[in-house]
Amino acid sequence: MCNPDLASQHPLMPFWAELDRLLMQNVDELCRGMPWDAVCPRVRAAWARLTAPAHLVALEDWARNTDAMNDFAKDATLRALADCRARVVQEIA
Repeated sequence: MCNPDLASQHPLMPFWAELDRLLMQNVDELCRGMPWDAVCPRVRAAWARLTAPAHLVALEDWARNTDAMNDFAKDATLRALADCRARVVQEIA
C-alpha cells in the first residue's frame, strides 16, 4: 500500500480493527499476548479470519508498508502473511 492515508480504506482494515478491539478490550488473561499464540477462542477466530487464504493478495499488499509500522504491527503483519501463505499451501495439498 503506497499511501498510508488510505489504510482505513484497505480491505483488511476491518479484520485488523476487530483483532485490535479484542486484544485491547479484553481483561481476560487468555486473550492477552500475541494473537497467533492466543488461547482465547475469540482472538483465535479473529486471527483465522484475518489469515484466511482468500486474503493472501491483500496481506501481501498490506505488508508492503512494514517500514512505516511499529514493531508490533510489523511482526503481526509478517506473521499474518506467513500464516496465510501456510494456509494456502494446506488448501492446495
